[in-house]
Amino acid sequence: MRGKFDKIKSLSVMETNGYRFLLPEGTLDYFIISDIKESSTDIVIFLEEKRPN
Repeated sequence: MRGKFDKIKSLSVMETNGYRFLLPEGTLDYFIISDIKESSTDIVIFLEEKRPN
């Protein structure tokens, strides 16, 4: 993803808490937010599947 995402701010896990409200309910039961990339017009949320305990 180049172009408009060349100057992206990557956020730490601690900073991802507010972004969970942008996801459908129950998503974080099965996935964790692994990264977030933000530009002036887009937010891209990367998810990783949770590993079974």
